[in-house]
Amino acid sequence: EEISEVAYDGFRPPAEGIAPPGIPGYEEGLCENCRYDQDAAQEAFDDWKAEGNELTEPIRIQLNPGAGWEDPVQIIIDNLSQIGIEATAEPLDAETYFSQLAEGACQICRSGWYADYPTYDNFTYDLFHTDAIDGNNHGRYSNPEFDRLVDEAKANPDEEAAGEAYREAERILLNEDFGVLPVLEYRGDYVYNPDIVTNFEQTPLGIVLYEQVTVSG
Repeated sequence: EEISEVAYDGFRPPAEGIAPPGIPGYEEGLCENCRYDQDAAQEAFDDWKAEGNELTEPIRIQLNPGAGWEDPVQIIIDNLSQIGIEATAEPLDAETYFSQLAEGACQICRSGWYADYPTYDNFTYDLFHTDAIDGNNHGRYSNPEFDRLVDEAKANPDEEAAGEAYREAERILLNEDFGVLPVLEYRGDYVYNPDIVTNFEQTPLGIVLYEQVTVSG
């Protein structure tokens, strides 16, 4: 919520999963840990340390500089600091940022995604399946059960049954493995003067139909 309000004036709402509303199979509330709860975070971290674990160096958060992510990353660093976790921003070269992530530079890295197609597998298979390692699976997440459920869903022509398999895979990703930390949803936030710019249409996939835009005055 703080990132949404401070960095984007509320135009990009907090995300609670990897697939956004409108994707066939989407269901609200799949993520059990996607709301800010400092007390629960402190308890989890204390329990982790009580089991004999320790952080020997700050967590590195990779970001592509100059793209407006400095403030969101700093908010995350401040949140972690409040429960005793030290973290630091690690800006990488903007021109090669995503290729560096694909090659393994990600510890906790800033990444985003616009769907190529309005399908659930575009958010599961393309981003978190083992097949996507060295590609768009920047965190190099791999879980055989997740892969099995996604493969099963992709091959199932029954939309309802496929949706349930995709959701079960997402529950594993979010709630058991913590393979991704949803932050915000893109909402196509553009600013223009409607008295001058007209026919400014945007598809559900975030594509602006610039060939239809008209400018007057």
